[in-house]
Amino acid sequence: MKYSTMSFCNKFFLILAVLAAGQAQAVGKAGAASRAPAAEPGRYFYEGDGKIDLGGKRGTLSVTYRGNDGTYSTASLKKIDTFFGMPSALLGEGISLRLIAMIDYLQDKFAPGKTLTLRSGYRSPEYNTSLRKKGKLAAKTSYHMEGMAADLVFPGASPQNIWDYVKNLDCCGIGIYGGKEVHLDSGKPRFWTAETALPKEDVPPQNRNIYLAADKDIYYPGETLRLFFSGVSDYPFGVKVPFKLKKGDRTIASFTPEFKKEISGKECVSLDEKRQARLITWKIPEDLNAGPPQSRPLAAEPKRANVMTASTLSIEESRGLAPEFFKAPDGKLNVEVEFCDPVTEMMPPSVASKPFVIKTRTAPSPRPPR
Repeated sequence: MKYSTMSFCNKFFLILAVLAAGQAQAVGKAGAASRAPAAEPGRYFYEGDGKIDLGGKRGTLSVTYRGNDGTYSTASLKKIDTFFGMPSALLGEGISLRLIAMIDYLQDKFAPGKTLTLRSGYRSPEYNTSLRKKGKLAAKTSYHMEGMAADLVFPGASPQNIWDYVKNLDCCGIGIYGGKEVHLDSGKPRFWTAETALPKEDVPPQNRNIYLAADKDIYYPGETLRLFFSGVSDYPFGVKVPFKLKKGDRTIASFTPEFKKEISGKECVSLDEKRQARLITWKIPEDLNAGPPQSRPLAAEPKRANVMTASTLSIEESRGLAPEFFKAPDGKLNVEVEFCDPVTEMMPPSVASKPFVIKTRTAPSPRPPR
């Protein structure tokens, strides 16, 4: 019988060396992972991992629409438009990116790793009217007609639980009807059930539910902010210029945005059709950046809508408000717009937009010495 010439002690130390090498390799991988750049956030207060998985009458869609650098894929957004039935080329805008971010957020929370079913996405005004004639729960100013709403089924999740959760976020519209579907929209924050979905009397809306929002929640100086009205039932209606940029009750600045029409010398601009009410733009002044250089490249805006970027800003320096302009990024802002002739009887006198923030660009934190 032959015996190994390696002693027991040598074998013991050899085993220890192998274990130590394996542990060092694992630590090295963990360290590399911890040093790997984290995915940059997008431009919304509520968002998921940048991926959505949907099924529906148009097949299935599994797409990454936001990259690790925080930028949005134009090709992926076009696929989403097609899947939702959104005629973006005709309307000049795509499906609401805020809606997609919210679907992504809720999918990660309530149905991770599962495919949601899209029951209804974009609806043409004609199709929405046909649903109403059939007695379906379809509002006259449905956000489906704006590309801002979706009826979804979250597999394995309770619609009631989703409804309870979303209504407490005060971010958007959420409705349930007693079945598996959940209605979600990126419009005015509100919530309802089948019993409260529609008014008991069929009264003309007359723009009573008109709402204003910006296309993102998070901006940086120098970027173009798009404002749009939703919930509009009657055209034309008038808006006063300039608009007011507000922080709480304080007016930070006034500005005249670009419209899809000529407004020279006008203090009351008549918005005559949907496109004029949906494609209002303002370029945020670079002067808003009073701090050091930015720490990362800015996320590129998806180039889907043909909007103008030039604008005229009038900071109210004569009233001593200019310094407040630079404090604005510390809190949420909104744009306030007053209405003017023509107006409907039920319209509010003014409307404040959904809140947003304009972040300052900050320098990267210095690395500690090794």
